[in-house]
Amino acid sequence: MLAYEGYGRRVWGSMTLIDESVASTDLAEAETVLRRVYPLAEFRESATPFAFAQHVRGDERAVLARFSIDSWADIQVEFTGTVAIGQLISGRYSATSNDEPLDVASPFLFRPGLGASQSEGLDIHMVNLSQGALAEFAGASRGIERARVRTNGTAPVSADRAVTWTKTVEFVRETFENPELLNNELLRRPAVSLLFAAALSCFPMEVTGSETRWEGDALPSAVRRALAHIDEHLAEPIALEDIAAAARLSVRGLQSAFRRYLDSTPTAELRRARLSAVRADLVRSDSSVADVASIAHSWGFQHLGRFAGEYRAAYGELPRRTLER
Repeated sequence: MLAYEGYGRRVWGSMTLIDESVASTDLAEAETVLRRVYPLAEFRESATPFAFAQHVRGDERAVLARFSIDSWADIQVEFTGTVAIGQLISGRYSATSNDEPLDVASPFLFRPGLGASQSEGLDIHMVNLSQGALAEFAGASRGIERARVRTNGTAPVSADRAVTWTKTVEFVRETFENPELLNNELLRRPAVSLLFAAALSCFPMEVTGSETRWEGDALPSAVRRALAHIDEHLAEPIALEDIAAAARLSVRGLQSAFRRYLDSTPTAELRRARLSAVRADLVRSDSSVADVASIAHSWGFQHLGRFAGEYRAAYGELPRRTLER
């Protein structure tokens, strides 16, 4: 049985605000709740008795979450559209980001792609930053058009910067935990900007213009062949092996190339392209004759709940709102 506190999620002005606390002793319910934060998350294994709690506050640009799991658990998350930075509070915890072990003794970052963890008696803080909003902030602050942010590591750049990150998160957390302050746009927006600035300063990130990485000869031919194959077969079932064959690389080589040159994964780029195609159809469709489910299915999204979560993470609104505009 789920136990809720807070007002949940609501539209406040132009933003979706989040303030909810959820607890459950049911594994399936806990997975459903976790997917409200990470749409592509799953509990692979767990022990009983099981107890899960999730506290989430923020808006569509930045969400501060605290998770606790009393029992042993094995969790897998595909991180897409989100820069997720964690800090262990207590419990036994080990994690990997794209098979790279994370040092959880200090703040750590999950790079785009596959994250996995095993824990027991877990209490952890996670800061989830919208990749698009972070890139927009970085570009505006550095005068870079069509900016993209590439994560070049999983640990803070120095021990001092790890302390800076921890103090920044604590300050923003205190702000978000006060409902009056969370609802105040004049206070919440600079608090989110502070998180963005701290993440860019404290972790190894590179900010570039998209034209330097996406156009002409900026990308290796193998990566361009892979992206072209994705674009040409977007509405068809595409396996990772198909993309690798089109790129003339092994699967491992393809994944390595995408991490190096795009700071992404082939599956993440496939979903990004499909989400973009769905959005284009929603924008040009008539809501009186079209429906979200049919459009999403036509581009390969079968699980509508997960699709809606990914779409909202990418564009800051539910697909229904795009269709109805």
